[in-house]
Amino acid sequence: MISEEALEKIRAELAKGMGLSKCRRCGCMRETLEQLGAILPALQAQKTAELSSQVAGWLQKMEPIRYACLGCTHCYPAVAMNVLLQAFPDRATSASPGCGFEVRLQTWPPVPGEYF
Repeated sequence: MISEEALEKIRAELAKGMGLSKCRRCGCMRETLEQLGAILPALQAQKTAELSSQVAGWLQKMEPIRYACLGCTHCYPAVAMNVLLQAFPDRATSASPGCGFEVRLQTWPPVPGEYF
C-alpha cells in the first residue's frame, strides 16, 4: 500500500516540474507521466485515483518533445518515479526511464538542451 506521504511527494514533484517550460518539453517528463499513467491504475489503490487523474491532465499539457533529457541537477520526474519505485520495488523493471541522449561531437552544443 502506498502512503499518503509518498503520493503527495510524487504529486508535488510532478506539479513543480509541470510548472517549468523545460519540463513540459522534456522526454523524461513525458515518459514518466506515461509510465505513471499505466502503473497507478494497476495498483488498484483508491488513493492513487486522484493522482492518476492529475497525471492524465498533465499529459495533455505536455508540449512537443524538444529533447530526450537535459541532465538537470534536480529531475522532477525522476524523483517522483523513485518515490513510487521505493514503495513498489517490483515495478522497477517495467518502469525504467530512458533518459538517454546523444552526444554530437562535431556540433555545438554537443548535447541538445537549454544553455545559459
